[in-house]
Amino acid sequence: MLALAESRPAPSPGARVPVEFVGQARQFLRRIDKAHEQYEAATELLIAPFRPRPGFKPVPRHAMLERLSINWRDYGGKTGRLRGQSTVRAGVLDMTELRCSPGRVRLAEWSDQGDDELAVSLVLRHVRIETCGVFFDQTRLIAMVGLHALSRRMQKSADRSVRATLEDLTVVAEHYKLIKNEDRDEFETRRRRAANGSDR
Repeated sequence: MLALAESRPAPSPGARVPVEFVGQARQFLRRIDKAHEQYEAATELLIAPFRPRPGFKPVPRHAMLERLSINWRDYGGKTGRLRGQSTVRAGVLDMTELRCSPGRVRLAEWSDQGDDELAVSLVLRHVRIETCGVFFDQTRLIAMVGLHALSRRMQKSADRSVRATLEDLTVVAEHYKLIKNEDRDEFETRRRRAANGSDR
């Protein structure tokens, strides 16, 4: 995921981060990259049977939604997961997950010749599946934290473990409003279309 920022703030004295902490930040990003590959593969296997396809709209049973909810919580690659919850009520599965994924950020004045910065993307995924055939799966980018910021965090923090870094990123993500009105409006529009027999 690549994000484009408008401008770079003026550098301050002593802005260069020692190489040791840049290396630790890069190692963290590699862990996130690997975890995200595992996450995409695992969750796609779980959710694929429920996703509508041309000429076919799955109508799952309540028990199938309960099984999916349990398997989703228990899948292997959890390193990038910050927060998550899953509920199944009255034939409706509702899952939200706040997690990290690989990213890159490029500022507006940078060149297009690969001049971007490694980053971690903080994303919110919302999945809703109903026994009537409704299927909704959306991932929203909340924020991005670049390599320099992660390196500075490694330099300033006494605890540089993956767990502690993820906890700090959770604080960053939770300062954003995670559920917006347009999300609910989009879901309601798709729900009404699905109820009327249209998946478009």
